[in-house]
Amino acid sequence: MNKIKIFIIFFVLSLILGLFGYIILNNNPSKQSITRIESKIEIRNRVIIDKISKENKISVKDKTTALTVLQINNKVVMKGEKEMAFVTGINNRLADDSKHEFWALYVNGKQAQVGAGSYIVKQGDTIEWKIETY
Repeated sequence: MNKIKIFIIFFVLSLILGLFGYIILNNNPSKQSITRIESKIEIRNRVIIDKISKENKISVKDKTTALTVLQINNKVVMKGEKEMAFVTGINNRLADDSKHEFWALYVNGKQAQVGAGSYIVKQGDTIEWKIETY
């Protein structure tokens, strides 16, 4: 009878320890998948072509570039891509090299210090594109 009691106690303890180990191993935060919630941000996109302004309010995903915003509602011609993109035309208005023109990106009224493919838009930004000369 003592051997049976010892066996039952050992069996129950083994089950409890096994279950406890399983719970600990499966609740390890490093093994859990992390779900990233993408937020939406609201910005204004304005393209000025020959003194005619076209403005849209746009909702985009977090971490969207100014170049992607421009491409949403506009026909865009560019050289290069992503961070190295250089916009040469918007909505059939090409910058004229013979007139030393280029498309300038403005963020919140100030000329951008980085390219459109590098600038990540922020909540409430106003993105503007204007023809400038050099």
